[in-house]
Amino acid sequence: MKDVYLEIIAGCKFTGDIVEDVCNLFRLRGCEDLLEHSATVARGAEEIARNFGLAGEKGLMAGYLHDTGRVFPSSQYLKTAEAIGVEILPLEREKPVLLHQKLSRDMAKVIFKIADRDILSAIGCHTTLKEKPAKLDMILFIADKLSWEGEESLNVRQQMEKGLERGLEWAVFPFLKHQYNHNAHHLHPMTLKAYRYFRRKLGGSSFGESGAN
Repeated sequence: MKDVYLEIIAGCKFTGDIVEDVCNLFRLRGCEDLLEHSATVARGAEEIARNFGLAGEKGLMAGYLHDTGRVFPSSQYLKTAEAIGVEILPLEREKPVLLHQKLSRDMAKVIFKIADRDILSAIGCHTTLKEKPAKLDMILFIADKLSWEGEESLNVRQQMEKGLERGLEWAVFPFLKHQYNHNAHHLHPMTLKAYRYFRRKLGGSSFGESGAN
């Protein structure tokens, strides 16, 4: 066990049941809102996974584990990422909150003993997505974004839900497009690559776009 995790899991009862263990950790650290969010994402990912031919359990596990890195105070994200030795990009140093997906992936592997590459991959890109994502990568990304609340993201969520009627790719693109249109010069490199990948794959004209970026 990595030293940086010893304090955060101190006093947590681990049973071997991933869902129960994640819930125990969240409750121990006073992260009830995070537990509620993770449960919502897990249920959503489980349903979407089944609808698209994957084992629902993979979606469920990824959903419960995707934000475990947030049990650390946000002020410790950068310090923790340095301690566990993950790659830290310049934008992540500027905005350490972006590191939580990498922290969560490492915690899933080290603390919760997850060896499934699909689950680890999905957790590791659930905030940013990535170029050429696998099905579960997209499923967790969609479930996470659809769990958001607030009028400011309602239109994008509605577009994503409509996109699900056509396929996973069509559901992720509205969010990527929104991010690009509002923050093109300050996007995480993984998000920018994902946007460009799907724009090429799906065809910009299908979304009322013109030109190439």
